[in-house]
Amino acid sequence: MAVHCNTTKVTKFILLGFTSERNLQLLLFSFFLPMYLLSVAGNLGLAILIRAERALQTPMYYFLSHLALMDLCSCCTVAPKMLLGLLKGCDSIPIPACGLQMLSFAAASDAECCLLAAMAYDRSFRAMSTCGSHLTVVGVLYGTLIFMYLRPDGTYAPQTDKMTSVFYTVVIPTLNPAIYSLRNTDVKHAVKKRLSSGRHQF
Repeated sequence: MAVHCNTTKVTKFILLGFTSERNLQLLLFSFFLPMYLLSVAGNLGLAILIRAERALQTPMYYFLSHLALMDLCSCCTVAPKMLLGLLKGCDSIPIPACGLQMLSFAAASDAECCLLAAMAYDRSFRAMSTCGSHLTVVGVLYGTLIFMYLRPDGTYAPQTDKMTSVFYTVVIPTLNPAIYSLRNTDVKHAVKKRLSSGRHQF
C-alpha cells in the first residue's frame, strides 16, 4: 500500500526587517542609504589611494588597503539586500542566496579579524601615538561582537540584536576609513596631494 505524504518544500526565507511601519521603513532607508554610499566611497577610495600613492607603499598601508577592501566586501554583502527590503516594505531571500550571503560575510569578517591582528603586530614596533586609531577600530569591532555573541541567554532581545547587527555590518565599515585617515598624516597628505593635482589638471 502506497503512502502519500503532503510535503511543502521551503525555498526561501521571509525577512522580517526592523519594523512593519511603512513610514519608519522609509526613514530607515533614507538614513542607511547615505551611510552605505559613504562606506563604499570611503573604503574604495582609501584602497585606491594606497595603491596609487608611492609614499603609502609600506606594510602597514598594505594591510590597511586590504582592510578597506574587506570592509567593502562585508558591507556590500549585507547592505544592498537590507536597503531593498526597507524600500519595498517586505522582502525574502532564496535559501541558496542566503547561504552565499552568510558565507561571503563570514569570510570577509574572518579576514578582517586576521588583518587587524596583523596590523596590531606591525604597529607594536611603532610609537604609541600611531596606535590610537587602530585601538579604536579593534575596540569598536570586538566590543560589538562580544556584546552580540557572548552575553547571557536571558538578555536576548530581537530588536537589539537587529540594531547590533546593522552596527557591525554597515556602521563599522563606514567609520573605519574615517578613523584611519583622519588621524593619519600620511593619508591626509596623500589626499591633499591628489586633490591639488586634480585641480591643476582642470
